[in-house]
Amino acid sequence: IPLVGAALCSRFVAKSEIQHWPVAGWLAKCIGTFYIRRGPGGSRPLLEKLRPHLHRGGSVVIFPEGTTTDGREVLPFHPRLFQAALDAGCPVQPVALRYGPAPDGRELAPFIGDDTLVDHIVRLLRAPGLSAELHYCPPIRLGPHEDRHALARRAEEAIRHCLAPEPPCRRPALLERHAQTRAA
Repeated sequence: IPLVGAALCSRFVAKSEIQHWPVAGWLAKCIGTFYIRRGPGGSRPLLEKLRPHLHRGGSVVIFPEGTTTDGREVLPFHPRLFQAALDAGCPVQPVALRYGPAPDGRELAPFIGDDTLVDHIVRLLRAPGLSAELHYCPPIRLGPHEDRHALARRAEEAIRHCLAPEPPCRRPALLERHAQTRAA
């Protein structure tokens, strides 16, 4: 969140429990975070707040997977919050985030499983040379008959495409010629 917040002038959506967390809750309030109550009907009050914000030219960051992962795969996107972009008639800008491993090869960035927020932050602060990449996918312009499910699917596909492992490299021509010379 701090990385995305430093790169984008935007407000965030977070689960409502965060507003009661020590330190993190205070920080979330300071940056104008919108909160969602998880479960049936929880998105309606949030959408009522997001629509005018987007109409006024504001932007909002959502994490449509609804959870954190180790980054090896992209989980299906929940479409509910995409409705605000549809209602406001604004494009959606998918942004993919990829963390590199620590110099010793360990994965430090994932905040998953039994991690506590404090342990996670301490682990990141102690890590020398942690790298992160933000990739801005092409903005998604809304089609006239597009619904939130299609919009979420298009955003998910953009992120998957961006984070897909690169195909194995072909050997450069110079190395191929050298290998043929030795074989001859």
